[in-house]
Amino acid sequence: MLRGRDKELGEVARLVDRARAGRSGVLVLRGEAGIGKSALLDELVRQARGVRVLRATAVEAETSLPFAGLQMVLRPVLDRLDTLPGVQAAALRGALGLADVAGASRFLVGLAVLSLLSELAAQRPVLCLIDDAHWLDAASADALLFAARRLAADGVAMVFAARDAFDAPGLPELRLGGLDEAAAAEVLAQRFSTMASSVRDRVVREAGGNPLALIELPAGLSPEQRAGRDVMPGALPATDRVVAGFGAQIDELPERARLAVLVAAAEGSGDLGTVLRAARALGGGVADLEAAEKAGLLRITGASIAFRHPLVRSAAYQRAPLGLRVAAHEALAAVVDAERRVWHLAAAATGPQEDIAARLEETAGAARGRGAMATAASILEQAALLSPDRAERARRTTLAARAAIAGGRTEQAAALAERAAELGGHSAGLAMVRASVAFERGTPQGAAQVLADGAQTILRDDPGLALTMLTMAASNAWPAGEIDAVRRVARLAGSLTGPTARAIEALAGLADDDHANALPALTALVAQARTNPLDDALARIFVVGVALFLGDDEAVAELAAADVIRCRNEGLAGALPVTLHALAHAQLMAGRHRDAAATVAEAVELARDTGQSHRIGQLTAITARIAAIEGGPEHGADPVHRDCSISLRGGMSRRFVSSTG
Repeated sequence: MLRGRDKELGEVARLVDRARAGRSGVLVLRGEAGIGKSALLDELVRQARGVRVLRATAVEAETSLPFAGLQMVLRPVLDRLDTLPGVQAAALRGALGLADVAGASRFLVGLAVLSLLSELAAQRPVLCLIDDAHWLDAASADALLFAARRLAADGVAMVFAARDAFDAPGLPELRLGGLDEAAAAEVLAQRFSTMASSVRDRVVREAGGNPLALIELPAGLSPEQRAGRDVMPGALPATDRVVAGFGAQIDELPERARLAVLVAAAEGSGDLGTVLRAARALGGGVADLEAAEKAGLLRITGASIAFRHPLVRSAAYQRAPLGLRVAAHEALAAVVDAERRVWHLAAAATGPQEDIAARLEETAGAARGRGAMATAASILEQAALLSPDRAERARRTTLAARAAIAGGRTEQAAALAERAAELGGHSAGLAMVRASVAFERGTPQGAAQVLADGAQTILRDDPGLALTMLTMAASNAWPAGEIDAVRRVARLAGSLTGPTARAIEALAGLADDDHANALPALTALVAQARTNPLDDALARIFVVGVALFLGDDEAVAELAAADVIRCRNEGLAGALPVTLHALAHAQLMAGRHRDAAATVAEAVELARDTGQSHRIGQLTAITARIAAIEGGPEHGADPVHRDCSISLRGGMSRRFVSSTG
């Protein structure tokens, strides 16, 4: 029985009731190891009659395998992918490795997950449960959280059970605390009916209401200790004591059984065939796993193997000597597929090894190809750590930083960029990352100079990348009011060809009041973009910004609307907040206040997802302006002042804020 959790069970059960009524809901169930999260999900499944259940448990060993968690969640319904729009179905197939499809953005994959859940809910309510969500790979977490934040009238209930390490901002949470003394005493009485009252009271006190500790602490006591006839061991933190208890149970196994349990812990995913093949290479076999099963440490069901609790796996792995852990990973590397092989080789490495680092870099390339940029960043970071050569470490750390910023991981990108710089990295790619971090943090001052420095080094060798960097520099410097940086960027752009380069020069002309020459160049760029749309996303954003500055609302509406469609089709959700911002401005200028408010709401949501916190203040300024227009100054003046102040504190010049509304 599930004791002491009536209130919590009622709250999660209401999610299912709302799903039955066609209303979706999401909940993050938080709590420490052993607090009863999985038991609560088990009880929820038992009560979920007439509901389709999709359940998966993330595993620590697969945190670096892109979309491994998502594949576990969707495995029972992969036959329904054909019901999705073509571009979404292709993106999801590519992400899950079901087709050789170029990787789409993480947000397009998330949109496909949302559509699939909605399609399933059209038949009957859906309960989607993700246990141990703190071990989800980054790509799966991104896709599932994207869908979770956008569930509405779909009849889907989604629950993430996780420890505190799982980051899910904006989602409602329910924290599981310890059981009260009465419920804890009931748990003990059910399992250990002959326990002395003095011992029971001490176990209740030391367990702190943790159900796993309530069960495992007495299990580690002798019959004499449980009866109060012998001295109990000294107090320890409950979780540490539980892990130590599991370790003691493992130590009681025969040597070959301990080794087989270690192999299972190192393998992680629970594939019985893989564990047996690796165990046999080390002299173990089925009988050794059966010995561990008889001891109650793990369960074997069909072709899978599962530990009684994740802390058993932790105890088996952490208590093993380094030499045995290395041997286990080497044995596993010899029997798994190529994607998992590199991880076991990396885990077996006791120092830098270039061959493994190079293979990790290849794996990161495959992750990027599947749209798992955040996962690629983590893989490249590990590749850098295993690189013997300092220059290679700097290069791979820079690549990791670029993948992190592309994956919307601003703070990770910042830390990696700093590390790359300390290693001596000075590439153009590193300059772009550092500038992007500054802009995403809302502090663009100085970012343009960093970009200009990088562009200057590659003007001759790579003029295309140089122009991209200078366009980015101009987009940073102009709104920040850094006129000297604008002039420098314009001088560098003078050696390049094309209308974008001329427009960058024109910005410097405006700064020097040369309107007669500057305005025609800017106008020509906008006109050409309306006739011949640009391929580069950054260049398109730059042109929309120019049209905004010129006050050409018709051009802004046309270019921004087209770019929004293109970003959606190509899955460029990282660029969407920018183009949606411009579109909302055009809608506001046209008097379409309701459309503008809806556009801002979508853009704010995407800006939060992509870490573009600086843009939220600018976006909500449009909402405040609508309130001021419709409700009078007393309703709107303060929000406008507040949100413009946010932009100004973030480095936006008053000149820019006033020109963009």
